[in-house]
Amino acid sequence: MGASEPQVRPPPLRYGVLAKILYFTASFIGGYDQQMVGICMRAFEFTLGFSQQQMAIMVAVESIALLGCCLLWGYFTDNFDCKHVLSTGMFLAGTTTVLLGVVSNFYLILVLRFLHGFAMGCLDPVLQKIVSSTVTRSGHASTFGIIMAMYCAGRFMCAIITSAMSDRVLLGLPGWRISYVSFGLVCLMLAVAVFFGMIAKRRNKEGTDYDAVAEYEHRPFCEVVPQAFKKVFMKRTPILLIASIFTGEAPFCAFTYMVIYLQYMGVPYVGAGIATAVTLVGGVIGGVAGGLVVAAIERRFYNYGLLSCGNFLLLIRLTACLFLFLGPPPLGYLRWYHYTELLILGASFVNIGSVDRPIMTHVMRKNLQGTAWSITRSVSGVASSLVYYPLAGYLADRVFGYVRSTEVFENMSKEFMGNNARALKLTMLCLMVTGTVGNIACYIAIFFTYPRDKVVEPAAAQEPEVTSAGEV
Repeated sequence: MGASEPQVRPPPLRYGVLAKILYFTASFIGGYDQQMVGICMRAFEFTLGFSQQQMAIMVAVESIALLGCCLLWGYFTDNFDCKHVLSTGMFLAGTTTVLLGVVSNFYLILVLRFLHGFAMGCLDPVLQKIVSSTVTRSGHASTFGIIMAMYCAGRFMCAIITSAMSDRVLLGLPGWRISYVSFGLVCLMLAVAVFFGMIAKRRNKEGTDYDAVAEYEHRPFCEVVPQAFKKVFMKRTPILLIASIFTGEAPFCAFTYMVIYLQYMGVPYVGAGIATAVTLVGGVIGGVAGGLVVAAIERRFYNYGLLSCGNFLLLIRLTACLFLFLGPPPLGYLRWYHYTELLILGASFVNIGSVDRPIMTHVMRKNLQGTAWSITRSVSGVASSLVYYPLAGYLADRVFGYVRSTEVFENMSKEFMGNNARALKLTMLCLMVTGTVGNIACYIAIFFTYPRDKVVEPAAAQEPEVTSAGEV
């Protein structure tokens, strides 16, 4: 009976080359989109007159929509074809991005930011579902690492392209508006390509591929979501993972201010974009190489390999952060050691893809992966958006004395620029240090719960690891 059990399960999903290109491109698009807000902050301040608190509210609204509505997308990915979910999200994202490039009213922008965040929320659960359905568990760390690398590559390209355009006037319009409209059109084209090109197949015993769309159960929302909530909160590891992801969001919030901080330090706009690009190159390197290393260590040390790698990466991040913000400042330009610190910081973020997401796949059933991960991201993400972005704006404006200005940097006094640079530096330092230390504490706590949760979870022992004919 035990030997025949794998025959009951359907063959693994298969994606063609075009489909793989499309869903990895979607990860790239997600990274590009995430970077645009930080790159354009100074342009928003200069052309629209937004304060740091207004921009913090704007970013928080979009983040809450992205992470809070992730649960709905998670349900869709577990019960409908991923290509329909992804194409719908990309179409809405493209439409709202184009509109964001043409409007100026703050409250209308808030509405569009909410809709845009809602649309981009489809990416996380779709990619989680694709990996959990097509990759063996021993390969999750490396695959999620590659997805993280594509995400960072998107942010890298945005740092180069948008930073070169946002402060210029093109066709009589601010460059950031051209960037938003162009990017929105790219999202719309991707939506069409995904709808027609990202087809999931299964191969039957006769060796013939067939469309897998008919196999989705379309279970009711009121049945799937309560079941997923129960599974997530009945164990300690997912609860601790929520806390870990919550604390891990703080450094990302801090990095939103990196470009404008460097500009106040006298670094040229393009130079600030290149500094961000170097950080993202580190993310690409960490995603690919780090993901492979984490996967190899996990196979050798099954219970503690992932968490040991996670804590090691966080200690590296904390060290690089302290050197960057407490060491010699980048007055006018960045030195080689600044680039090295930024490169290391970027590489250390591989823990999000190669540690956090595989932990969830090891303690949750496969048929709830999309919804369960969405719950985790929604709870931690909404909490972090409600806390960190408003906190960052409050720290910068009220505690450390940031003063907004519509003057160009060339007309500002050195004292004014130095005051704002100091305020932004201390804001980033507080968020990054507290977030990283909290993340380390969560990983240490998971050390005591993770092996037990893996052992008692039936799905971890019963679900087959076979994705190819020769793998057992």
